Amino acid sequence: VEKESVKVLFNSSKVKFDFDAEKISIEDVEKAITALGYEVIKSQVKAK
Repeated sequence: VEKESVKVLFNSSKVKFDFDAEKISIEDVEKAITALGYEVIKSQVKAK
């Protein structure tokens, strides 16, 4: 995950970030968020 791109939107319970799908999967990101104690309700990936 490109850390400069991470935006946590607490008001809307969202997180937005850029990542390289060849290096990490969205499932890995979801696992990391869950490990921090947050629930992932829905994922949406948009191609750049």
